[in-house]
Amino acid sequence: MPRFFLATLMLLIAAACPVQAKDDGLINAGKILFEDNCIECHGEDAKSGDSGDIRDADLQQVTMATGGFETMPDFEFERETIEALVAYLNSL
Repeated sequence: MPRFFLATLMLLIAAACPVQAKDDGLINAGKILFEDNCIECHGEDAKSGDSGDIRDADLQQVTMATGGFETMPDFEFERETIEALVAYLNSL
């Protein structure tokens, strides 16, 4: 099963679950997305790379960055995907 599909499935499950499970589902989905799309440039700890520490990035910052910003490539992520990335980054 492709990892992106797994992350999408986790987002759908998280949306239907109670608050704590939803948060855990978002974080897990965000982790998969981070590992597949971000780890190469930002490192396993999200503190590496040209942009420095992105662990506390908010929704607006991640939305802007994933739309193509400076050296960042343009990703076409849905809002739910960006929310999952933010949840993961803020869990680190």
